[in-house]
Amino acid sequence: MDVINQQEDLIAYFGINPPDVKNHFTGLLENLLHVDRHNINNCNISKLIFSQFSFGYNNVEKVNFQLIEFGNCLFESVIFIDVNFSLCQLTTCTFLRCTFINTTFSKSHLNSCHFNECDIISLIIEGGNVYYSEFQRNYINTIKCINTAIVKCELNNNRPDNRNKKSPYFLFIDSILNSSLISFESHIEYSFVNTKIIANSFVSSVLKNHFFADVTCDSPNYIDLQSLSISEKLNSKILKELFNINGDDIQVYVSDCFLEIKYETVFISFSFKNIDFARQLSQSLLLKGVKTWFWPEDAPGGKRTKDIMYKGIQENERVIFICSEDSLKSVACHYELSEARKKEGQLWKEILFPIAIDKSVFDEDFIRNIRKYKKDVADEWIANIEWLKEYNVLDFSVFIDSKYNADNFNKAINNLVADLRKPIEKT
Repeated sequence: MDVINQQEDLIAYFGINPPDVKNHFTGLLENLLHVDRHNINNCNISKLIFSQFSFGYNNVEKVNFQLIEFGNCLFESVIFIDVNFSLCQLTTCTFLRCTFINTTFSKSHLNSCHFNECDIISLIIEGGNVYYSEFQRNYINTIKCINTAIVKCELNNNRPDNRNKKSPYFLFIDSILNSSLISFESHIEYSFVNTKIIANSFVSSVLKNHFFADVTCDSPNYIDLQSLSISEKLNSKILKELFNINGDDIQVYVSDCFLEIKYETVFISFSFKNIDFARQLSQSLLLKGVKTWFWPEDAPGGKRTKDIMYKGIQENERVIFICSEDSLKSVACHYELSEARKKEGQLWKEILFPIAIDKSVFDEDFIRNIRKYKKDVADEWIANIEWLKEYNVLDFSVFIDSKYNADNFNKAINNLVADLRKPIEKT
């Protein structure tokens, strides 16, 4: 096995100068070279200082780094196989899209280091300290932290390595996890063996009781509501000792807060003479999470008008009909009302949701005029109007004026949205 422990030796090793690996003294590499697309195999590298050094697209296999100082270094797309970092100091180093196979940081110190988008097949951190560092967006198969202090770090957005049949896990043994930000993914097993968990923040974490079977806690940890909602039911001892939460029913109440709220979809029927109000209504409902079918935005071209209206009514759960003198005299609006009335009769459930922007629907003179001047359709139209009046018609007439009160309109929309809310389905 080669021994490289001098600046000139390292340069020679990568083919810049003829190899010379006989001398043994500490060298300084500062802004000197970038090791790019060279492989480092079967060697010991010791007593060197790497500053602002970049490794790119290397295979590093069966290498022992000993008593090395890495400062402001970048390791990008490096494959580490059977590599040991022993008694090393890594400060402000980034491991980006690297692969770790049987890699060990032994009695080494990592300060402000970043492991991002890496494939971590097997990584052991043993007998050292990890400060102000982050493990984010990595694919994890196995990480073991043994007799290690992990302080003010971030462990989040990591994902399981599904290419391996074994269940991925993150294991802490005889360690301390202190003041760190943690997000545990649902498909990675986390275990703590004889480990102290102190003043950490668990955010959007899927926690399980067996994770904490062998932990101690000197200072309470923080857990957010999302974690309480998505975790399995934690026993009262864990809630009390780790998070200072009394009572084991807290998760039931929190879970109700995170149940998905769903609304009925609505087809908006209106006269184009009232299009400004109809558009405002549609946009207001969309902002509240209610899916609307609104003719100017959802009607496809190249289709028969009646077919479009029929399909829109059939594919949506409710019909909001904007009652006005114009809509109640509209052939198209009455076609939509008739189709909605048929659908309600077939389904035996309430379909219609009428709102009024004037008093026409309740005006007897207006209805008599329909009988007088619309004799060919009077029976059907009056049947539609009588059907409208069977419902509690919400009065939105005050909002036609351009000087309407915005707060009052918002309250009216909120009431409308509440009525369109579906029953909560608990799983």
